[in-house]
Amino acid sequence: MLYFLTGYIRGSIPYNIHTMKLLFGIGNPGKEYEGTRHNIGIAFVSRDEVFKDVIKEVSDVFVNRSGQIVKKLKSKFKIKNENIYVVHDDLDIQFGEFKIVFNRGSAGHRGVQSVIAALKTQKFWRVRIGTSSPRLRSARAAKDKKEAVADFVLSKFTSGEKKQLEDIFERISHAISDHFNNN
Repeated sequence: MLYFLTGYIRGSIPYNIHTMKLLFGIGNPGKEYEGTRHNIGIAFVSRDEVFKDVIKEVSDVFVNRSGQIVKKLKSKFKIKNENIYVVHDDLDIQFGEFKIVFNRGSAGHRGVQSVIAALKTQKFWRVRIGTSSPRLRSARAAKDKKEAVADFVLSKFTSGEKKQLEDIFERISHAISDHFNNN
């Protein structure tokens, strides 16, 4: 497990536990999942972005076990629930869009449900990155909907979508930075 302690040298962490935040990217481990829609949280958090007083961590377990890692990090660094930001894919938001929300249910996302179960609360921040597209609408209309949607979630981004990701990530970074500074 890697801890990205931004702004500090590992081993001497002069952080204020009242303001320290956790930015956690949900996704699946392994090369076969790199570049998939389900790993957009990992892709975003793994960027070389620096936020002051923020621990950046990416999942090294499968999505539906993310909660155990968030809980361990919360305990290790004494982070308050309201300073936890979970970054994940969202099928209900159009590709290119995102939302930062607090105290919401999982909306069926198993990784978010795992975090809610582990923390015993939904009072944490979610950075919901949209991955929906016309292909998803087709998958939801398919006869075997569950399998078609799973295939979509684990599919790689198209070349056109890949070109847009950096711009999307930049917009999210600005929004998160503003959010950190105002909360």
